[in-house]
Amino acid sequence: MKRFLPVLTSALIMAPAVSAQQFYEFEIVAQEGDTVGGLAVSGISAARINDSGDIAFSGGAPGSVSAVWSMTSVLLAEGQGIGGGVILPDFRRDTFAFNNAGVAAVSSSGFGGDGVFTSNGTAITPGTTIDGATISGNFDVNVALSNNGDLVFIADVETAPGVFTTTVFNSNSVLAQEGQTIAGIALTDIGSIGINGLLGVDNSGNAAFFNNADFFNPGEIGVVSTAGFGLETQSPFPSGPLAGQNILSLSTASFALAVNGQGSILLEANVDQVGGLYTQDGLVVANGVIDGVDGFFFGAADLNDDGTYVSNFSDFNTINGFVVNDEIVITDLDTIEGFDIDSLLNGGPVDLNNNGDF
Repeated sequence: MKRFLPVLTSALIMAPAVSAQQFYEFEIVAQEGDTVGGLAVSGISAARINDSGDIAFSGGAPGSVSAVWSMTSVLLAEGQGIGGGVILPDFRRDTFAFNNAGVAAVSSSGFGGDGVFTSNGTAITPGTTIDGATISGNFDVNVALSNNGDLVFIADVETAPGVFTTTVFNSNSVLAQEGQTIAGIALTDIGSIGINGLLGVDNSGNAAFFNNADFFNPGEIGVVSTAGFGLETQSPFPSGPLAGQNILSLSTASFALAVNGQGSILLEANVDQVGGLYTQDGLVVANGVIDGVDGFFFGAADLNDDGTYVSNFSDFNTINGFVVNDEIVITDLDTIEGFDIDSLLNGGPVDLNNNGDF
């Protein structure tokens, strides 16, 4: 059964008849008001699904506690002990990671304490030394976790007295650091605090991330992979069928970057006046008429290992929904288990596994 995890509120609006394609069946698997693993769910922020069909979701619990649940238990919760007694601080709920082993990971950056934490007991905090680099703090809100267990995150290293250099790490090594050049792109401003979903990792451990994604001073925004690939605005597309065409923009909207296990990077871009979803192999789908609806893609999208994509869309008029490989599969004119959908203007990530479930 194809599954989608909606957030339902008490305000449900009557809607017209179903209009979407029906090769998906949708099931409510969790909602506000449930109690899972003894902890009440008072809000849902994001959901992930792995290749076994196991679902994890994040949100708030009573007392403004951040938490990540599986369908049967609490995986991570603010205030619990992690990695030999480190207390898990408040964390960013909508950027958590979840892999095929059922491990969840979160990152925390702020007054509650900095660090990266996993449900199987890893705690990486300021003062941790990895590959000779001692982390000073300032963790990015984004964290990535491959199905092979590669934990990837972004934090600062004091490379000289008073000089803090943003660095991409995995659990054992430094992957990239400001001051380096990858695929011809100078790494000057890796990641950005407060921007969601701008980090990914493939099953070979290669990390993809944004460079110069500062909202207030964007410069030449780039997307870089430690596999040796990069895209940068105001530069030509480097390879494939679009080689030489000018990259006008790379979206830094929430959840604009997705990386599958094979290393394909999916993002929203505009290349020579054509806006849409792109990988390094070229255009996946252009903004415009999608399955009979004049749609525009937002940032939330994902790509699985066989190249299937999912993205949310809006026609800015009456319909918001999700499209899978150019077919609309659900809109806010539909119902799930008899409930009329109030809104599908997605505010969080969408996650697609290798079986096509999302």
